[in-house]
Amino acid sequence: AESHERPVMEAAADYFLMLNTVPTSQRHPSAGEPLFRRLAAACLRRAELPADFTSWEEADEDRDTFVRFREQILADLLDNCQAQMRSGYLAEVCGALGTAASWRRAEACVFATRVVASPLRRDILEPSSPGHGAAGPDAEAERSSAMLEQLLGTVGEAGRAAAAAGDAGFAAIAGSNAFGSHPVVVESTARMIGAYAPWLGGTQRGHARQETVIMYLLCALRVPAAFRHASHAFRSVCARCAKRLNDANTVTSLLDSVQKTLPAAPPKAAESSDGKKDDDDDRSAVIEGIARVIASMPDPTAAAEFAKRLAAPIAARAREHMNAANL
Repeated sequence: AESHERPVMEAAADYFLMLNTVPTSQRHPSAGEPLFRRLAAACLRRAELPADFTSWEEADEDRDTFVRFREQILADLLDNCQAQMRSGYLAEVCGALGTAASWRRAEACVFATRVVASPLRRDILEPSSPGHGAAGPDAEAERSSAMLEQLLGTVGEAGRAAAAAGDAGFAAIAGSNAFGSHPVVVESTARMIGAYAPWLGGTQRGHARQETVIMYLLCALRVPAAFRHASHAFRSVCARCAKRLNDANTVTSLLDSVQKTLPAAPPKAAESSDGKKDDDDDRSAVIEGIARVIASMPDPTAAAEFAKRLAAPIAARAREHMNAANL
């Protein structure tokens, strides 16, 4: 199925999903990790958006068919690959990302990292799960955590550089950092960050990446295609990391950044790589994220003052709407 059209790979997928029901100890050696390494590479190739992709309206590819194939079939296959390869899975994906020759390849690698977030988090954060000793995550899980730290470190570098570029944002680093190479990559990266929010809040390695990852999300809020996933990821990270973000200086910085970044009106609904358009006002997710951090502050007096600052622009806009309605 590696070199055939998608329908052939869909048919082959059933075999690999069924194979996963057979204990590894009962399989032929050729049906182990090397086979799933080849499968992961094939899935990465198939996960790329169409070569001529600009928008789903203009693409020859049917959006619903592609999204179903990627988010259901490929996601299940990659989950199986991660179970067999363990830390080798992220090594494979990060290697492909490092040599990505196009933004579509980079986005596919980000997708492949996101869809295994649940089993990876379980490996790292739940030492009582099968395969773990009493002392905590095993060596494979620790290696995966170290690779996540490195990967999100590169994401953070993109966020720091985009922030330093001012209004140019990610456009200023499009040629130097894969995570700023295209608005669709920014959207996909924001979605990936949200999936790993429990890791960011629950591990020492994650704690080291919180500041710059939040910086990335704040910059992503200025990218229309990424706004929905960036706002939801921001809320998730703030909720998971609130107790490490709740000092007065950090809250002040977050408030200042959010109030500069959030538009006065809901952004025009933009289509993302998953083909969804959402008319909800996702600005509320950003406000909720900051509110979670403020609510966790140990000093109730300071928390009350920051809550007033957070609510002030919202109250001002409400008054403007009321005055306009009374004219």
